[in-house]
Amino acid sequence: MRSQAGGYRLECQSSGTRGNHLQLSVAGLHIREGQAYELAFRARCSKSFTPAAIRIMKADRPWTAYASAVTRCAEIGGEMAECSVGFLATITAADGRITVYLGGALPEGATFEWQPGKLYQVDNGQPVKLSVDVGNIIFDHGAAVGVKRWSLADLRQEGDYWYDGRRWQVVLRAAANPASQHRSIELALARHIIDEGGCGYVTYENLALLYGAAHGVGGGGTRHITVRDCDIAYVGGGHQFTRPDGKPVRYGNGIEFWAGARDCLVEGCRLWEIYDAALTNQGNGTNVQENITYRRNVIWNSEYSFEYWNRDQASVTRKHPLRA
Repeated sequence: MRSQAGGYRLECQSSGTRGNHLQLSVAGLHIREGQAYELAFRARCSKSFTPAAIRIMKADRPWTAYASAVTRCAEIGGEMAECSVGFLATITAADGRITVYLGGALPEGATFEWQPGKLYQVDNGQPVKLSVDVGNIIFDHGAAVGVKRWSLADLRQEGDYWYDGRRWQVVLRAAANPASQHRSIELALARHIIDEGGCGYVTYENLALLYGAAHGVGGGGTRHITVRDCDIAYVGGGHQFTRPDGKPVRYGNGIEFWAGARDCLVEGCRLWEIYDAALTNQGNGTNVQENITYRRNVIWNSEYSFEYWNRDQASVTRKHPLRA
């Protein structure tokens, strides 16, 4: 396995016949008995496969199991994707490790790429309070999505859901327990994944920005912002406001430079499954939008590839000749 920027790359000649014949491990974990955890990472493989097992265990002999797995890793395919596995710790320890068993599972001749993630503590079955609107539900990393409705009475079809703003909860119409039907359920919250309001001289590079119901990258009054080689997907759909006639309005752009943006660059990004515009610079009120460049980006399955507007009449949009 060779180290590369942001992760590791393995070209497999033979993975053996048993899971322990080829392993990937990360040590240095601290875990607490009874605590639930989620391991998140990104991976892809030139030949689709599912790891033989992923475990939390003692970092050295006798390789004692430190947690029971409560969800399994989904199949890893040719596109770089987020993966997750859930665990329940059975011991308190400071010498834990994650072990990914590839032996007997990784196909011969396959190229496997793995980007480490994090081990998150998650709620142990207590109701989660969702203090902002849920603009989308993404099942199994995009295999299916929810359909947002505006009242409990509107939940008529499988996958219909309603965000109850008074109780800060989501109600989903399903034939069975959704946790038994899906390996992954993501609730996209109506807040920016990256809120860069008032920021300057920042570069976002090689990031995967997914499952947010406002903007992937958004904020006003920015300067010298670069977004490069990022994947931005399943963004938008959050409730923005309700019109006087009672009709709700939703929103959410992939990358938005709002009012007063200067010297900003977006290049080499991939954007898909965006509720509104994949790329946009726009402003309301007197402002200047200057030297904003988009180049070599790939966009699909978005309401608009690009949206632009700037008002009022005193506002200015321009490319400064000295910085062209």
